Amino acid sequence: MATNKEFLERTGLSSLLTNLLDDLMTRKPSNPLQYIEQFFREEVQGVSPVTKAWRDITLLNHAHKQFWDVLWSSYQNMKTRLYNSDIVGVSGSDYVQLLGMLCSDFSPQASDTLLRKFDRRENDHVPFQFFSVAILTCTMYRDFISALEEIFSLLDERNEGVISHSQCTLVMQGLMESQKKEQCFRFPLVTSSDSRKPDFFSVEDLRINIADADKDAKVTLHQFLRTGSSIYLAPLTSSK
Repeated sequence: MATNKEFLERTGLSSLLTNLLDDLMTRKPSNPLQYIEQFFREEVQGVSPVTKAWRDITLLNHAHKQFWDVLWSSYQNMKTRLYNSDIVGVSGSDYVQLLGMLCSDFSPQASDTLLRKFDRRENDHVPFQFFSVAILTCTMYRDFISALEEIFSLLDERNEGVISHSQCTLVMQGLMESQKKEQCFRFPLVTSSDSRKPDFFSVEDLRINIADADKDAKVTLHQFLRTGSSIYLAPLTSSK
């Protein structure tokens, strides 16, 4: 009768579990049980490079120290021979599919803005720098919205689903002031550099028009996120 060690090695479970633990220790996902479930599902069913890239990217905050390594490995895994040519790279069709998956939970306004800004044709070759800028921007937007949701929750002390108009105004003014001081809202910019990480630029003179309302008026989470989203998306819609 085989020992436990022999059984694990013979069935391939030993290396599989080692890989799983290595991934968990490296990426430290916020929901490890969900990560484990996805890991085993993909082992059984198989997964496309685009789906794997989407999973790996969405597991991490853009500020996580492993984010750029995951972005780079996702790009490498998505490479294929491009349409009757000798070029090996990420195709426009696969890139747009990944971008669409990352934007699927965003508001229509955000999805349309991001997809229009970073669109590519099906047969295009997408270089890593452009790929990284687009994916990073989408990930930053996702993390920004999550932060706004936490702020709203803190302000909504009675769990009524609303905050005051004055609270909303103060938060949005604070966000714009922070942006001007380059404390947040740093947007990726494509440059001619060959470095893996893109340069950044700061967007100044943002303006927000919170409708003239009674100071006692209430603001819902949807309205709060929409207002914050307008600040985030402003430079993407105004830049050439």
